[in-house]
Amino acid sequence: MNRIISKAPDELREVVEYFNSFHDGFLKSMKIISGSKFNQHPPWEKPEQYESNAEKLCDTGLYKSEKKGMFIEIHHYNYDWPDKPPDNKIILYLKNVKNIDPSIVQMIGESIIGCRTLSRGSDLGLILTFEISSKSRWDNIQLEPLEFDKISIEEKRYEVK
Repeated sequence: MNRIISKAPDELREVVEYFNSFHDGFLKSMKIISGSKFNQHPPWEKPEQYESNAEKLCDTGLYKSEKKGMFIEIHHYNYDWPDKPPDNKIILYLKNVKNIDPSIVQMIGESIIGCRTLSRGSDLGLILTFEISSKSRWDNIQLEPLEFDKISIEEKRYEVK
């Protein structure tokens, strides 16, 4: 399954349900990408012609962007039972992510027990719940919602070694 979802909460819910809310999967990896970049002039101004590279460098500044992208890789087997082999990964690319719960970093390698969807205005969202072992007991940890305006979902197989 490869899909791009933008501002369609029902479609997002349908995809999450297809993947059994990622139940019995685990968070393999993630990557956060900043929209910030270096520019020589504000984007609304006409580009300048520079006499030298040194002049261009002197005019360079940081264009800070609030926009963030996020890749989330989930390894998963417990969906589309019994047709899927146990070597699947689902890559989620969230575009223009608003809030990222810093606790998600601690969830890498942890078991996902559920995922709910939400819709706030024009934003979509995912609420992931993890099960972690702590002092010989199991705890459920629900993260703050990941809100975004567009998501791309790609299903792949990974190499079992």
